[in-house]
Amino acid sequence: MAEVLAEMKLVYRATGTAAVCEGPRMETPAEVRTLGSLGAEVVTHAFAPEVFLAKELQLCYSAVCYVVNYAETGSRHRPFAAGDLFGGLMPKSEGQRLAGTVAAMSRIVGQVAAAVATAAKTCECDKTMSHNIRAYGLSDDWRKWFPA
Repeated sequence: MAEVLAEMKLVYRATGTAAVCEGPRMETPAEVRTLGSLGAEVVTHAFAPEVFLAKELQLCYSAVCYVVNYAETGSRHRPFAAGDLFGGLMPKSEGQRLAGTVAAMSRIVGQVAAAVATAAKTCECDKTMSHNIRAYGLSDDWRKWFPA
């Protein structure tokens, strides 16, 4: 995926640590600082339970996300403004940036899907449940784990 994003000349981080919190409320600045001190680079309400389900079904999983709230982290972007949608990050220039990112998502997904389809497999995602498959005599195909 990183190669696709680089070819598209998009600013990205290829890896990172996400802290997943339960929404819909926004985290307080103190919560964000605490999660950051524990190693989180992004605080989100996304990825769970999707990532767990993908691993249970032995599927590869990768996330593409964009930041809409920079909280109180020392970022060069304006901090969270309580009470505003997206923390007040919607002046024209930042609103345009967000709209451009959202518009790019379909291109990103399409190009990543095409790249993945032709890339050599380097992961072992299809083996994450191998211990359970052996222990319970399950089919190698997860689609057969559930009655029709």
